[in-house]
Amino acid sequence: MSRRRGKSRPEKNKRVKNMKIKNVIPAVEKAVAHVNRVHGAEPENGAVPGAESFMNKAEVAGRLRKTVRTVENWMESGILPYYKVGRSVVFRWSDIEAHLRAKCGVNLPGRGKKA
Repeated sequence: MSRRRGKSRPEKNKRVKNMKIKNVIPAVEKAVAHVNRVHGAEPENGAVPGAESFMNKAEVAGRLRKTVRTVENWMESGILPYYKVGRSVVFRWSDIEAHLRAKCGVNLPGRGKKA
């Protein structure tokens, strides 16, 4: 029968109990700041509040309720405007909306051609 190596549970629990609150607070603050950045509650890296950020393919696909492959096909055919930064591709939602309004029609009931 093999034994586990490393610290046993009582030693680990003892170490956690002896942690001081002043050591935990910076880690919690760092985690909260990360969550705020990810969810847009706080500007990242000194960005201007209210400025539009860039989106990746997965974010655009989610917003359009399409697959990433569909987004790639639409990029190739010129339906979606994008920016190439090195090997990365990014989008601005305002550019996508403006381009779709200008290039794609909206089919409303009662306004089509009559037979």
